[in-house]
Amino acid sequence: GTGISQYAICFGKSYFLVTSPIPSWVGQLTLSTLVYYLDGLGVNFVDWNVWEGVIHCSIYFSLGAVCSSALMLKASKINTYMLILINLSGYFAVALAVKSQIGENYFFMPIIAFIGTIASIAMGILLSRLNVANFIKKWGLLSLEIYLGHVIFIYVFRLLLQKIFNFTEPITHIVLGIMIGLYAPIALAIICRRVGFKYMFTLQSRH
Repeated sequence: GTGISQYAICFGKSYFLVTSPIPSWVGQLTLSTLVYYLDGLGVNFVDWNVWEGVIHCSIYFSLGAVCSSALMLKASKINTYMLILINLSGYFAVALAVKSQIGENYFFMPIIAFIGTIASIAMGILLSRLNVANFIKKWGLLSLEIYLGHVIFIYVFRLLLQKIFNFTEPITHIVLGIMIGLYAPIALAIICRRVGFKYMFTLQSRH
């Protein structure tokens, strides 16, 4: 319990650091990148696994801050054909990195993640602009709920299939598992909102 609490506190402080307007996102990204790569070179500031988790994740928070503050506004103004090019080339680069196992390299992971993020942003803007696959918008709006709930729902689903129904066919597990992982948390979030329970996934202000 104590370890989880400490991790949550450090993670929360890290999140505050990279989302705070001071320092700017440039400073945030610079600091988190420097700490990340120094750790990869074996420069250990603190021998504590909680701190290690903060180091490994803070760079991704910073990349998220960059995308939200510096890129989203500009990306929305890019013409459609350029967005298609960014999307296809970005996903191709990620697929190439995975196939060549570059994606497993500690030093290349953030770069590949950033390329994939840019490609996904381009796809999101394209889908919105073309007014297709609007159901994906629901996934984005409830991404926190999906992220937090999918592990539990998929675990229970797989347990039921394997242990109770003795069903192990992999394609069914994958397809139904994805559907359960997406829509069970969404259903839970909708139910919580309708019954007025606001604290399942987020803390609400008392004021």
